[in-house]
Amino acid sequence: RETPPRAEAGPMAADPTLLAQLTGLEPLEAAFDDNEDLALGAVDIRSSWRQQALSTDASTETRPIATSNAKVQVLKRVNVEVSTDAVLAPMARDGGPAAAALERFLAARTAETVTALRANARSAAFEGWNPAAWSDGAEPVVCELSLRHIGGLALSAPDGVTAVSWNCTGAIVAAAYGVLDSAEGSNWAAHKSVLCAWSTTRRSLNPSKADAVIELADSVACLAFHPEEPTLLAGGSYNGDVLLWDVSNDEEPLLYKSTLSDYTHHEPVTALAWVRQLSKAQHQLVSLGADGRVLVWRPAEEAHRLSHPVAGFTVLASSAIVAARAFSGLGGGLGGGDVTCGLQWGSAQ
Repeated sequence: RETPPRAEAGPMAADPTLLAQLTGLEPLEAAFDDNEDLALGAVDIRSSWRQQALSTDASTETRPIATSNAKVQVLKRVNVEVSTDAVLAPMARDGGPAAAALERFLAARTAETVTALRANARSAAFEGWNPAAWSDGAEPVVCELSLRHIGGLALSAPDGVTAVSWNCTGAIVAAAYGVLDSAEGSNWAAHKSVLCAWSTTRRSLNPSKADAVIELADSVACLAFHPEEPTLLAGGSYNGDVLLWDVSNDEEPLLYKSTLSDYTHHEPVTALAWVRQLSKAQHQLVSLGADGRVLVWRPAEEAHRLSHPVAGFTVLASSAIVAARAFSGLGGGLGGGDVTCGLQWGSAQ
């Protein structure tokens, strides 16, 4: 059986445009080139109804954010310790009958002493008194030296001289600077103090420059040199401390210092005195405070030093206040900061 011959494609099959006009369909376009390898088997046919989304790149800009710095206050807490006067236990006393006799003597003379101190506080006998014009038949006082340390003092140190003391040889004089005015004296903690010492027998003595300058944290109310040791100097401060210095030691002049306890001074130390101890060949230091306490110290004994007093007495509070006022009104030195040294009847004054 013979197979009929295949009909060859006419011109309509070869012309896609003509075919589209006859059928009413748009011709399909191949998405590959004539030269593309049809053996890959992948054909891309473009859609005639789907539209391609348009996209573009763009950037935006915002306004700058305004910032500012600010300070705020917060509550600050600080822990501090305060001391109050408590009921003190009886202090240990040594001396036996002598101590009891001293207590009886003080008790018997308290009223008389208070009366005399009050009379002195009200007295105007020395108002306007001029030492240079003083004349009662004796030779007038002649000012030989005027000592005033200049330079090296603490900036906050006052110019008033609160205490003066001569050593046992009469060659060294020490002066403490502090607050003399009663209005400023109540605020003594706000002022630093300076202790100065001059050797008056040196040929190179400079009245404007002290041989020893010791800066102190608190104002000193009284000074007392040791009666036998020329360079040992005791001092009492407004905060109740008792101190002992060696003015010949330039590096560490402070030897000992008392510490606050129930048995030490809680008010300014107004007076100091060295007293020989009868049982031993040494001296004790006796201090008087505005709180009415009379305390005995033994700085020569290693077991005591100034860590605690070895004995003490308490006088009436009213007499202590009067004594403190009388002492503040008769402070040594001058308010301008000068320490005057004079000679009378040929002896050092």
